[in-house]
Amino acid sequence: MDLRQQYRNMSLDILNATLERGKLSEEEERICREVIAEKKNTPNPEQAVNENSTENPDYGAAIGACKFTSFIGWMITWGSVLVAGYLFYKSSGMFRYGDGEAILLLILGVLGTAGSVVIGGLLLVIAGQAGRAVMDNANYSKLMLNRMT
Repeated sequence: MDLRQQYRNMSLDILNATLERGKLSEEEERICREVIAEKKNTPNPEQAVNENSTENPDYGAAIGACKFTSFIGWMITWGSVLVAGYLFYKSSGMFRYGDGEAILLLILGVLGTAGSVVIGGLLLVIAGQAGRAVMDNANYSKLMLNRMT
């Protein structure tokens, strides 16, 4: 049995591991790359070995939507923090006059509103990140399934 036939009897994972070890002669490496290209139905042996399919996700639109959701969540979160800071700055004159009840209502109103909007924004960020994790998991599961078959 010649070397080419031996390589054809090996799985792609074993061939890739053999190639990565780097202990092959130039001729053995060339034959190994050609057999990998044959198994992947790729005319170019270099493309078959160096192919990185994780950078080409099948769920690109869904991942983009999740990134957009997280972005909107961060904008809401930081926007509400800035608005709360601005309201405290503008109402700082009230503190000089000493109306304790009005000051308490202002603080509770600003903190309550800003706090709930911040929580809502952070929930959007969490939803976007969770969706992104699900899409990445689905993509990697598909890649593993393709490698196993």
